[in-house]
Amino acid sequence: MTNADVALRDLVERHGWAVVKISEDERGPGFAYTVGLSRSFGHPEVLISGLDLVVLQEILNEIGAKIRDGATFSAGHGSDDVLEGYPVTFREIAPAAFGTYLGAGVRFYGDMTFAALHCIWPDKAGRFPWDAGVVEWVRWAQPALSDGPEATTFDRPAS
Repeated sequence: MTNADVALRDLVERHGWAVVKISEDERGPGFAYTVGLSRSFGHPEVLISGLDLVVLQEILNEIGAKIRDGATFSAGHGSDDVLEGYPVTFREIAPAAFGTYLGAGVRFYGDMTFAALHCIWPDKAGRFPWDAGVVEWVRWAQPALSDGPEATTFDRPAS
């Protein structure tokens, strides 16, 4: 077990979850996700991508606090309680994406299965990545991680 894994376990023990942040690189946008929600609260882990990493961590900690207080988020459902002024929706993350996007969670849970949700936000006009007319950057910033009809990857838009 690495020092990072030990620190992650300690955070989950103290708070009920931890947030893992991954910076943007040549392969895709930055993202962050929770580890521990499943173990602590029986709730799927949550991933969000495409915004500043500090903002992503704040959003996930807010989601974690809501879950700790009894809220439930589920695939195919939206919420107006996550981002001020904008709805979000949740999609189930396909297990095939776990190794690429939820590596610390995979190590944390070991042989135990767990579920994970992708929290998806709209552009300023309220359009989600799969909607016609959505801002291309919003589409790129939130890769499709589900097996659903919107499971498509998009190239980074030209700057």
